[in-house]
Amino acid sequence: MQRTVGILVGLVIGLLGLTVLPVSAAEILQTSENGNALLATDQPTDDTVIAVGQSVDIRGTVARNAFLAGQLITIDNTVGGDVVAAGQTVTVKQPVSGNAFLAGQTILIEQQASVGRGIYVGGQTLQILGTVHGDVYAGGASVVIGGTVDGNLHVSADSLSLEPGAVIHGDITGSTGTAFSPANGAIIDGTVTLSNMPTKQSDLWHKRFQGLGVGSLLIALLMMILWGAVLFLVIPKPLAELRGAAYTKPGRAALIGLIASLTFVPAVLLLILPVITLPVALMFALVGILVAAIGKVIASIWVGDVISKQQLHPVWSLVVGATILAIVNFVPFIGWLLVFGAFTVGVGVVTTALWQWLRRVR
Repeated sequence: MQRTVGILVGLVIGLLGLTVLPVSAAEILQTSENGNALLATDQPTDDTVIAVGQSVDIRGTVARNAFLAGQLITIDNTVGGDVVAAGQTVTVKQPVSGNAFLAGQTILIEQQASVGRGIYVGGQTLQILGTVHGDVYAGGASVVIGGTVDGNLHVSADSLSLEPGAVIHGDITGSTGTAFSPANGAIIDGTVTLSNMPTKQSDLWHKRFQGLGVGSLLIALLMMILWGAVLFLVIPKPLAELRGAAYTKPGRAALIGLIASLTFVPAVLLLILPVITLPVALMFALVGILVAAIGKVIASIWVGDVISKQQLHPVWSLVVGATILAIVNFVPFIGWLLVFGAFTVGVGVVTTALWQWLRRVR
């Protein structure tokens, strides 16, 4: 496993090195010989941190954002922006000023930790013992709240537990596989609206996160980064134009992308039925697949741009956005809607550009 992770880490870092990114874009933590990444206590950074390793340990302060992937991730000092982390075990021990996007088999927000905005978390075992100043979107086999949530709690889990001393200032909504009964001493200021989760869906959480490690996440991210790198090399100028269009007009792009996504399959089926239009149907399907593939890259870049306010190099925006979408995808319903929404933005931008190009060549 260590060898596989080391190879993947090397490929990711090597690929990013080929893009000749500005040094000021972010600080990349170097991995040791055993594949571990460490930001030492005496090495605080005023920049965004990006780290991939067998284990990732953040002991120094991070002024901006932290994007982390590893089997064992520990945040042991303050982070001034957002945290995006994916691994087998993710532990947050100190305050995070922004949002936290977390995915893993075991997620722990310790008592002394706090999250300044919202948490989007998916995993097998989720434990929030600290303070969250925004909403919590949690999906997993077991969700335990022992701290304070200033906003609402949206949950989809096999079991939800509120420990003595837990405080939910907002509402609790979602679904659980077992009956919810808060412990004595837990406080809920809002309303509780929880439905029963079907047994099959409850079992899905166990299967989905059973043995979840860094390997599968890194492979998926690596494939997206490789595909994006190919596009950057082959069509750099059109890709830059698509990026700009997504960032400046996301609402228009999302509407066009939604229409294109909903009408694509029916259109292909209608073209397949008459034998004479079968070649047209095949070409239309191939074009649609290509639009979707490029749209995914644009969607990831757009998410990275939104998070960084378009301050990152486009490749870094791709890495950041793809990581966030991969993590958010583990949060049921809300996460899936967010991923689909980003996808429609990407598809909408590419569809619009294709339509404009066809009008010019006619």
